[in-house]
Amino acid sequence: MSETEKLTLRRADNQDRDALRRFAKEIWPGRREDVLERRWWWLTVPKQCLIAVSASGDIAAMAGDRQCRVAADGDVKRATDICDWYVSPRYAGQGLGRALVAELMEQYDLLFTISISDDAVAGFTRLGWSVPSSVSMSLSPVPALSRGIAAILARRTGDRFRLEEDDLSAPAIGTEFDDLWQRALPAGTLAMVRDSRELRWRLAVVPGRRYRSFRCYASGVLVGYMLARVIPRGTLPQLRGLPTGVIADFLVDGATRDAFVALLEPTLRWLVSQGAGVVVTMTTDPRFAHVLAQTGFLSPETLIVGRALRRLGTRSSTVFPGDRVRAARWYLTLADSDLDFTLGADAD
Repeated sequence: MSETEKLTLRRADNQDRDALRRFAKEIWPGRREDVLERRWWWLTVPKQCLIAVSASGDIAAMAGDRQCRVAADGDVKRATDICDWYVSPRYAGQGLGRALVAELMEQYDLLFTISISDDAVAGFTRLGWSVPSSVSMSLSPVPALSRGIAAILARRTGDRFRLEEDDLSAPAIGTEFDDLWQRALPAGTLAMVRDSRELRWRLAVVPGRRYRSFRCYASGVLVGYMLARVIPRGTLPQLRGLPTGVIADFLVDGATRDAFVALLEPTLRWLVSQGAGVVVTMTTDPRFAHVLAQTGFLSPETLIVGRALRRLGTRSSTVFPGDRVRAARWYLTLADSDLDFTLGADAD
């Protein structure tokens, strides 16, 4: 019997902790042995991690997967985002990475991955996934200036909106978020469901993680929100270790696009007050990308900072069993991948 035939595919649990540490040392020699058990997918209950285990209990391969729901073509599909995908060097060449993906495809209607390495791009492409599309981060190198420009733009909205802000908490996430999601669902795109259930789950993933919530109301109805946080100095070497503000997520009623402009100013004001030296965010929606550019957010093509932004860039790839979907159809923010969970995680 071959070594591959002796392996079992199953969900990880607490009894695999020692094996996970040995696995981490195999794939990343020289790094701390608990690096993988600090990942959000290990901390969740139950663990969102599929592993290939030998008869002796060694982990031969693993895939961290973020389970979610995705709205597509008028339907809601059971989906998962493959966040980490590794094979032990001792088991390389035995098709274990492919076996893990095949097992996940049996469990879900849709698989996708965001922020993938060159090796992962090659691997997923060989499996028949859609050709990865680039998803660029935007960066404001001078958040105070961006905030000032956003304030000028927001004056055009007059007094149509009422704004509220506070620290996001599970009790404050009510049905108004469900109603907003139904109105704001971007037409003709794939979008991770953003309802009250999803927002509560995000809060539970990284205990102690603080998000500042900004909400925009028109005639007493929630028409948009933004979520922001600050990650500590030194977390992102690509940005020279500056304290970094993150606009992690936003959703705006499609009928009231100006709500995005109204939300941007107080969000930037708060990030500046918290000491953010730069601010990063991500969107695939050209309407919001245009507003960000107007307020001084820069793209990877911009001189001087472009190189750093390219290093912060990401790629997305998608697959339906038996059907390919253009990744460019995604409505994406940082919250759609585990980037939001991992940025600053070691310092949280």
